[in-house]
Amino acid sequence: MNWIDIITGILLLGLTYALYRSTQKVEILNEWVNMVASQNEFLNKKHDQLSEYYSAENHALEATIKELNSRNAHLVDELNTFYKDNSSLKEQIYHLKDKHPEELKKAREEALTKSRSVMRGQATEHLAPYIIKDTNPKDYRFMGNPVDYVIFEGLSDVLDGQADTIKSITFLDIKTGKSSLTKSQRRIRDAVNSSFVTFKVLNLDELVEKQAEGTVQDEHSVQDENGSNPPD
Repeated sequence: MNWIDIITGILLLGLTYALYRSTQKVEILNEWVNMVASQNEFLNKKHDQLSEYYSAENHALEATIKELNSRNAHLVDELNTFYKDNSSLKEQIYHLKDKHPEELKKAREEALTKSRSVMRGQATEHLAPYIIKDTNPKDYRFMGNPVDYVIFEGLSDVLDGQADTIKSITFLDIKTGKSSLTKSQRRIRDAVNSSFVTFKVLNLDELVEKQAEGTVQDEHSVQDENGSNPPD
């Protein structure tokens, strides 16, 4: 073996080793390239996700801003209306202040007139038995509500022993001015005119005793003047 073959072998070994190292470097570089490509794909996906997220957030923000602008415009309109109403109220207040003394004077006069009218009506009611002719004030019994008086004509004579019967019983209500009967008073008048009037006696002691025994209803304890139960 000559030196040329030895040198050629050495060169071949060197070239083989260099080629081997280059192959390893290429594999490493390929791995790096693949890793970078994978990272790049991952980042692209993240970028797309972030783009979609921020796009949705941007739309939501735009919608919120639009709604706030609308509310702001509505509030501005309400504020303008409030200012107008406030100005109108101020004018009304100034007007009322000017009219207040006159209205107060008028209210006092009306209250005084009504008070006098009420006092006059009350006085008339209580003096009526002494004003009405051909009646005995002793026969009047004041009720006040729903009618003013019940008149038992001849009752005072019965109590004094001068008579034995009552001539009549009258429901009387005193009116003054243009006043008229109330609804309840008209119904009382109609009931009396239709003879829907009765006289009953209730023995409360017997009623309580019988109710305690559980053997009686309320209507069974109501008796007429002679002690018998009233007809149905």
